[in-house]
Amino acid sequence: MSLPLSAVDGASRPQWLAGRLDGDSRAVLEAGIPKLCPKWTKTLEEAVSGDYEVWFGSGGYEVKARSKPDADAIAPGTYRTRGDLENCYWERLTKAGDIIDNNFASAAREITVTVQPSDGLFKSEGCGVWKPVG
Repeated sequence: MSLPLSAVDGASRPQWLAGRLDGDSRAVLEAGIPKLCPKWTKTLEEAVSGDYEVWFGSGGYEVKARSKPDADAIAPGTYRTRGDLENCYWERLTKAGDIIDNNFASAAREITVTVQPSDGLFKSEGCGVWKPVG
C-alpha cells in the first residue's frame, strides 16, 4: 500500500487510512509506519483512535451525531467546499425525503452549508470535498 501525500478521494488522510485498518493490515501498519514512514505516525494514531476530521464528497449521508467517524453519516454542523466549483448541487432533506433547503451553483469559488440536527439527509453532487468549518 502506498500512502498519499494529501487527501484522497474526498477523505482526510486519517479517514482514508482508517478505511484500511482491518485485522492483519492494522498490525502491519502499527509496526511499520513509525519506523518506515514516521511522518505518518500521527495520522495512524488518529485513524486508530477514530479522533479525526471527516470530509465528505458527492453522495447522500444520513444526518446523525456520531461518536466515531461513519462513512455513511454526516454530523450536524457547518461545512464548506472550495475550489473551481461548477454545477454543484446540494440539498438538505427531512427524514421523509422532503427538501428543506437546496442550491445549484453553476460556478462558485466557495459554498457553505449548515446541516441541522433535525435534518434527515444531506446530498451533494459535483461539489468537491465538504470539510467542517471551525
